[in-house]
Amino acid sequence: MIFETTSSEETQAVGREIARLLTPSDKVMLFGDLGAGKTTLIQGIISEWTGLDTSEISSPTFNYLNTFDENGLLYHFDLYRIEDEKDFYKKGFEEQLESPGICLIEWSERIPTLHNLANVRITLTHESENKRVIKVAR
Repeated sequence: MIFETTSSEETQAVGREIARLLTPSDKVMLFGDLGAGKTTLIQGIISEWTGLDTSEISSPTFNYLNTFDENGLLYHFDLYRIEDEKDFYKKGFEEQLESPGICLIEWSERIPTLHNLANVRITLTHESENKRVIKVAR
C-alpha cells in the first residue's frame, strides 16, 4: 500500500487506517529520515488502538520505550539515541519483542537483527516541505 499525505492530520489519519490492519503480535519497523513523519504516523496508530488523543502521545526519545495497555499491549520504541545492538539488548527490550503485543519501532535500522522479526515494514519519505509518501508492506 502506498499513501501520500500533505499534513500532520493526514499522516495521523493514515496511521489510524494502518492500525485497523494490525493484529496483536505484529512487529512494525518504521524507516525514514529525521522529520519524515514516523512519530506522527505512530500517533495515529496508537490513537486508534487506545482511544487516546494524538496530543497525548509523544515519542519516547529519551527513555526509548512507551507502553500502552488499553486494548492489548502496544509498545512504541524510539531507537534514535540507542548506541548499538548490544545497548538495546542490555536494556532488556527483548521481553517486549517476545510479548504478544504490537511493537512499533522507530529507527529500527539501528538494530539490523530486528528486521528478521518484522512482519510489517513502513517506509516514510519526505518528498517536499509538506508531502510525505508512506509505503506499507506486510
